[in-house]
Amino acid sequence: MGEALVAIYLMDRNKLVTLRNYGISGAYECFFLWKDLMAESTSQEHIRAEAILNNLAKDLGSGFTKEGLENVLYQVANDPYTRFQVEVWQ
Repeated sequence: MGEALVAIYLMDRNKLVTLRNYGISGAYECFFLWKDLMAESTSQEHIRAEAILNNLAKDLGSGFTKEGLENVLYQVANDPYTRFQVEVWQ
């Protein structure tokens, strides 16, 4: 289910492989990456998440800007099904 939520936005199954190279296999991981992006800007979590976001946007290639990818993460992280997954698996 988590992979399907992300795939809706990526529109290309090969891009899921790129996400996996960064440890993101689905919505659950998107949630925590988004959470780290929202952490204090000087925190290690935020700095790491920002680096992942920048590099991932480049690796996804055409059609993905950093801002666009950030919006995808926001949408996936705040999806009710993602929230359900996070609640159940914690």
